[in-house]
Amino acid sequence: MVKDNKTLYFAQAGELFVASELLFRGWNVAFPRVDRGVDAIIVNDEQDTDSFPLQVKTGTAKQMQKLYKVQYSTPLNQIISPNTKFNLRYAFVVRQENKWAFVLVIDLEKMKELHSEGYLGNPNKEGKLIFSIQYQYNENLEIDVFLKNKQQSLNLYLNAYPLPTHSIL
Repeated sequence: MVKDNKTLYFAQAGELFVASELLFRGWNVAFPRVDRGVDAIIVNDEQDTDSFPLQVKTGTAKQMQKLYKVQYSTPLNQIISPNTKFNLRYAFVVRQENKWAFVLVIDLEKMKELHSEGYLGNPNKEGKLIFSIQYQYNENLEIDVFLKNKQQSLNLYLNAYPLPTHSIL
């Protein structure tokens, strides 16, 4: 399936937003020339063993009364049999009202767990999982993020960028 230009630019903007956040935290970011399920390689230049592949998914929030909903899709085989032996991490970027709202950073093992517990739904005919992340602002204007109508909290992963051994912040 060919993506339209708007979708390609939007996805690239999400990747660059996440890359900038990681750079601020002291990581180096490299973009593979061929995308085979990994959008970026994140590297700690001072410690060769401190690196990981990253898959970025970018979505736009739709307001539904007091709740916001963002839909994502990812190939099921990327979760159950990834094309990498390293700990793949996902960055789910949320764009709300023409600005970046937040990012959920979730590792592959947690994605496998969420899938096996039924929180990510079933794959469609093309083998893609299509699922929604929901969020709302509580009385303190903090974000509460969850899956499946508040059945699974994702607050632990909210802007949970890893810090290398040397951070510039």
